[in-house]
Amino acid sequence: MADEIIPVFAARISDTKLRRAIGRVKCARDLEALPLIRREPGAGTRTILESVLKDHGVNLRKLDQQFEVGSTEAVKALIIAGLGVGFLSVWDIQQELGMGLVQQMDIPGLRIQRMFSWALPSGELGGLLGDFYRFANSIRNELSTVLVRRWKEAA
Repeated sequence: MADEIIPVFAARISDTKLRRAIGRVKCARDLEALPLIRREPGAGTRTILESVLKDHGVNLRKLDQQFEVGSTEAVKALIIAGLGVGFLSVWDIQQELGMGLVQQMDIPGLRIQRMFSWALPSGELGGLLGDFYRFANSIRNELSTVLVRRWKEAA
């Protein structure tokens, strides 16, 4: 299934210096001047993010190392608190976007896309795991269509 990792920041940021710095971001390298809220080393989202940023000329050593957390929920909480910019799956941040707690940052030329796939044991999945797998597969096309539409609208 298709996924996109998007940069987001708090809709209300009391720190005027941070608010201005976010407004000045015109390319990926401008992220070097911002406090980034990132997942811990080894997290899939962080690995993909760092690879794409590096491809866009960002010096990873210059990135603010202040916020490194171990869960998506912790990333969201720090973003909503107005402490910096975070990168999250579009699927993980829909509620906060809809409620107006966060805003997506538009960085021209920066698209972070990935595909989710299943890794399954051999044999039949039963019980709750089997039910979830069948449900997820039943809505896969619908979810992929939504994300493809988002990609086209952003292009």
